Amino acid sequence: MKSKTIVAVVLTIALIASMLMVATVSAACNLPSDPVTVTVGPPVPPLAITLSDVPAGYDVTNGVYTSYCVELGIPLVSPTTATLECTDNLGSPWGEINYLLNTYPDSLDLQLAIWRLLGYTPAFMAHNQFTYTAAAETLYQDALANGGGFDPSAGDWVGVRLIINGQDFLIKMQIPEEAPGFTPGFWKHNIGVALGINPGNYSAFSGGLLDGVKLTESMLEGYAATVGVTLQEAYDALNTKGQPASTRINMAYAFNAAAGYGPFVED
Repeated sequence: MKSKTIVAVVLTIALIASMLMVATVSAACNLPSDPVTVTVGPPVPPLAITLSDVPAGYDVTNGVYTSYCVELGIPLVSPTTATLECTDNLGSPWGEINYLLNTYPDSLDLQLAIWRLLGYTPAFMAHNQFTYTAAAETLYQDALANGGGFDPSAGDWVGVRLIINGQDFLIKMQIPEEAPGFTPGFWKHNIGVALGINPGNYSAFSGGLLDGVKLTESMLEGYAATVGVTLQEAYDALNTKGQPASTRINMAYAFNAAAGYGPFVED
C-alpha cells in the first residue's frame, strides 16, 4: 500500500508540474518558442550567425554561432528573424548531419557533405559556384555508414534549425551538461538506466539512481495503469524518439522524484 501511495503522489506532482510548464521544451534542446533576431555573416560556409533578442533561461543565448546553410540556391537574407527547431529527433538525414557535427571540424567540406545529405547533387552545387570535393564525399559516405540514428545527448553538438521565411540555416549548439535527473532530455536518453534495464551504465551517474530503481519501476507501472497500457507498451512509448514534450516532462518529474532528485525547474 505504501508503494502505491508513493506512486500516486509522484504521479500527481508530475501532472501538476507539467501543467505549470510554459516554455517549449524540445527533446534535447531547451529553446525559445518565440522568434529571435538573426544576423548572417559573410556568405561563405561555415557561416557566423549572430542571435539576439534571446530571452534568458534557454540553451541558446545572444551571441555568435558557427552555422551552415540548409538550403542552396536561395539568396542570403540578413538581418531577419527565425524560429528555432532542434534536429535531434527528426530522423534522417538529421541524425547523419548531427553525427558529422560531432565528428569533424567545421569546414566548407562539412557544408558540402551536409548539402549532399539534404539531397543536393554535386552538379547543382557546381551550378551555384560550389565545387564538391573528395573530402566532402568522404564525410558524406562516413555519415551514411555510421551516422544513421545518431542522437545527441548532454555535451554533444546538435544542429538547431533556424526556420526563416526564405533561406533556412543550421547553427551548432552544444547541449549543456546537466546533473542526472534534472531535465526531460536526461530521462529521454536514460530511461533504460533508470529502470535497471541497462545496469552496466550505473557507474556513469551520481548516487541515487540505485536507490531509486524499485521506485522508478513502480512509477512506470503506475504510469502504465494510469494511461491504460501494458508495462511494455509504456516503456516502448517512452523510449521512442519523437514523444510529445508533455510525455517526456511528466516522466522527467516522476523519475526525478523516484530517483531522489529535485524537480526540473524552468528558469
